[in-house]
Amino acid sequence: INYLAGCLCSADPRHYWETERYFVRAVNQLHEKYPGTDIGDFLFYGFGNDYEKQKKDIREADRWYELAYERNPFSYRALYKVAKKHMENGNNKQAVDEFNQIIHILLNGYKVSQLMPKQQLYIYKSYVMLGDIFFDEEKYNLASKAYERAIYISDTISRFYGQVKLYHDDMRDKYKKVLKACMPTQPIHFKLIKCMSNFHDIGQTGRDYAELRKS
Repeated sequence: INYLAGCLCSADPRHYWETERYFVRAVNQLHEKYPGTDIGDFLFYGFGNDYEKQKKDIREADRWYELAYERNPFSYRALYKVAKKHMENGNNKQAVDEFNQIIHILLNGYKVSQLMPKQQLYIYKSYVMLGDIFFDEEKYNLASKAYERAIYISDTISRFYGQVKLYHDDMRDKYKKVLKACMPTQPIHFKLIKCMSNFHDIGQTGRDYAELRKS
């Protein structure tokens, strides 16, 4: 009942402010009924997203993201937010561990093409963040490898698009384009060039980049 009340409040501007109260009650009731289970992380992540995007309260958003991750250590979306905060605060070592953990959680023995599109997106973003951290630390070889992996993820088509029959072809194609726009490769190619320029002269960088594009 509390969950349904929260959904109704979230859809009604007049009662929107009551949304959080009902959802928290719902999560607590579920934990009382099913102790020891990882329940509620998706709601807590939703609170964090609401505070970040709608209320512009980053500190409160971070609190909810951390609670979501504590509820469920496999909540890769919440962990991404936590890792990004650590990266922005200069805690690179912890951020690197967490971005790698996201990649491990999502791959977990699967091929990239077997993942859902959103899972591919979070692996892509994690590799880009790893590349940025390594680049700032002047670890250009590691940065290059991370950027190359991000490009590979972006170029890999999920089997999801060939298996889902719920959408018309035009809707499925539109969804693919939207997701592809979230995983751009051109900026990553420029980052790779910057990495290479720290190893070679400009002419050699161009030749190396041309060879990379062929591979």
